[in-house]
Amino acid sequence: MTIAKRIMHILPDANTKRITGMKATLFTTILFLLISLPGYSTIRYVKAGNPTPSYPYTTWATASDSIQKVVDICLSGDTDTYW
Repeated sequence: MTIAKRIMHILPDANTKRITGMKATLFTTILFLLISLPGYSTIRYVKAGNPTPSYPYTTWATASDSIQKVVDICLSGDTDTYW
């Protein structure tokens, strides 16, 4: 067997490279989507005695005066901050 035939036998063909590239792109895309999922949570604030609570309680100026109000509207993944 000549050296050229040995090298051609070892190297993958163009179709193999394309499939490998597609798999890498798909893997990277799925990984990116899974990592970015927790980024969709909403931070809600509660401050006892706040004179101007306003739904959806997403800033300190509009913070809820009751923890229960915030718990009732929270979705899975939301973060509550209690002060």
